Amino acid sequence: LHLLFPLLPGAALAVPPQPFSVGERLEYTMTWFGINVGTGTLEIEDREDYKGREAYRIISTAQSNKYLAWLFPVQDRIESLVDANDIFSYKIDVNQHHGMRRVRKQIVFDQEKKEAIMTFKGKERIYPIPEKVQDSLSCLYYFRTVKDLSVGNPVYIDVHESKKNWRLEIDVLGRERVTVPMGTYDTVKVVAKVQYEGVLLDKGDVFLWLTDDIRKVPVLIAGKVSIGPFTASLVSGAIPGLNPAPGIDSGHKERATP
Repeated sequence: LHLLFPLLPGAALAVPPQPFSVGERLEYTMTWFGINVGTGTLEIEDREDYKGREAYRIISTAQSNKYLAWLFPVQDRIESLVDANDIFSYKIDVNQHHGMRRVRKQIVFDQEKKEAIMTFKGKERIYPIPEKVQDSLSCLYYFRTVKDLSVGNPVYIDVHESKKNWRLEIDVLGRERVTVPMGTYDTVKVVAKVQYEGVLLDKGDVFLWLTDDIRKVPVLIAGKVSIGPFTASLVSGAIPGLNPAPGIDSGHKERATP
C-alpha cells in the first residue's frame, strides 16, 4: 500500500500526505457462517487528472466462489474517483449482481454546486449534497485519514447513498491484536453504524479492525448482509511498510479471525 520511510538520526520522519497511495491492493477471503464463499479486493489503481485536480481511482470487487454461486451469486465491481488531497468523492460507478438483483448506476458529485447527479435505468436525477460529501466506498478511505481515534470520540462522515444524505457514525471500541491469513496485527477496532445499503458497509452494525498505525489498513471486516453474517479477512496485499506485530504486549487484547 505504501512506502516505508527511513528515520535517520537527527532527521524528521517523512510522513506521506495520505495513509495510502497508488498501487495499494488488498485481497480478502470472504466467509459466510464460517464457510469460505468468495474473494474481494480493494485497490487504488491510478492517480489521474479530474477537472484540474488530482484524483485517486479506487476499485472494489467481490466475487462468490462455486460453492455460493449456485445459491447466491455475487459479482461486484465498484469504481470511485476521489480527490487525492482532501479525500472526497467526485464520482462512483456501481455494477452489482447479488442473487437475482442487479444494479448499475453512476453518481457524479458536483462539489461546487453541491449536487449529486445519479444516472439509473437511463434516467437522471439530481439531489442536494453537503460539502465534500463521500460515497459508499470513499468513506472508508476518508476514515483512514482520521488521526485521532480514541474511545468515546465518535467520527461522523457525510455520505450520499440511496438517494439520500446520511451521517455515518463510527465509534472506536478499543485496541485488539488480531490474526488473519496475512499475519497478526495490532489494530483499532471500530463499529460503523450504517443506515444505508452501500458497497462494503451494509445496513446495520459493521465492525472493522484497522492496523494501529498511520496507514489504518482494514485487515478484518465483519457484519451482516441480506443472507446472514459475513467476514472479510486480509489474505494478501501490496502494503510496503506494514509489518505483523512482533510480539504480544499488555496493551492489546488478542483475537483470532472469526
